[in-house]
Amino acid sequence: MIVHSFHKASGTVALTAQELDDLWAIRRITEVGDVVTSRTSRAVKQTGTYTRPDKGQRVSVVISLEVETISFDGVLGRLRVAGKILESSHELITIGTHHSTIIPIDSRFDLKKRSWSPLYRKLIREGNSPQEVLLISIDRIEAGLGSLSGTRLHLFPSVRSGLGGKMYATDRISWKNFFEKIYYVIQRGKLEDLHIIVMGPGPSKNIFHKFLEEKNKRMKISVVEGIDASGEDGIFISLKSEEIRTAIGDVKMNLVFEALEEVVRRLGRDDDRIAIGFREVDRAADRGSVDKVLISDKVFEMERIPEQKLVDLVNKVESLGGTSFLLDHSTPVGEQASGLGGILASLRFSPNH
Repeated sequence: MIVHSFHKASGTVALTAQELDDLWAIRRITEVGDVVTSRTSRAVKQTGTYTRPDKGQRVSVVISLEVETISFDGVLGRLRVAGKILESSHELITIGTHHSTIIPIDSRFDLKKRSWSPLYRKLIREGNSPQEVLLISIDRIEAGLGSLSGTRLHLFPSVRSGLGGKMYATDRISWKNFFEKIYYVIQRGKLEDLHIIVMGPGPSKNIFHKFLEEKNKRMKISVVEGIDASGEDGIFISLKSEEIRTAIGDVKMNLVFEALEEVVRRLGRDDDRIAIGFREVDRAADRGSVDKVLISDKVFEMERIPEQKLVDLVNKVESLGGTSFLLDHSTPVGEQASGLGGILASLRFSPNH
């Protein structure tokens, strides 16, 4: 998350969300009555003697809204904010009418609050986006690529080599073309910030590693053994691998794995210092006993759990010293959390304490 400025006197912060976790943090701090200022588009009807009454045009405009509703869309990666227009940069847009605007990733906007609690300040202060890890699972036929940032996994389309099953003397040119296609995907990111992990069956990963080192000296590249699948299958298998978890180092995904494993261990030992499901976790949060809470983004599809209740739960946990994680349901850890009800927590002490 980029914090462009923070004006303490007015309570206004200028923000840009860089990833989905940033949007979730912004959703958590935005309340009814706050003011959101962003650039949007609005249909404006033209007036005049020779203008058709129903004729209008969509114009780009900066609008300040007093927030009445806000919702988080994890699938499309955006926030939807609706409310009353307080200010507008276009003279034909009526103050006091209602409007809704979309705040996507990589879009700058201003948020003005009457008061900033210590928790809200902490969310903004700690909102730096984590290091991106690029996973490449490769053999001589195809390469799967996945970007891991925080607890989010973004898959790129697999790259095919066009090579056959056997090695031929003429394959050297095809290898180079194959690797260049993969490199084209890689260089879309900031190479100096990337940690690239290459894996897969056979010698292809080592050949590709050498190609990358010759191509660009700035990249941090690791080769991991023990992943005997390529393509998207190799990416998903790798996320369950202890070798990969060691290679990616101290990133958020590892913290999530450890938290989930602890819940599963306690569940297997009949240790009651766990809570599963919204009601149990919410009751534990009221007692101040939640240490870590894991929430799969799948729960946003469950209409029986209103989004605001989830926001209130997570804020309550963190205001009392706990930690929360929002998980991507498409990853193995998110899939496992979804299978356990979508919301689960490890507790500091027994509910019967």
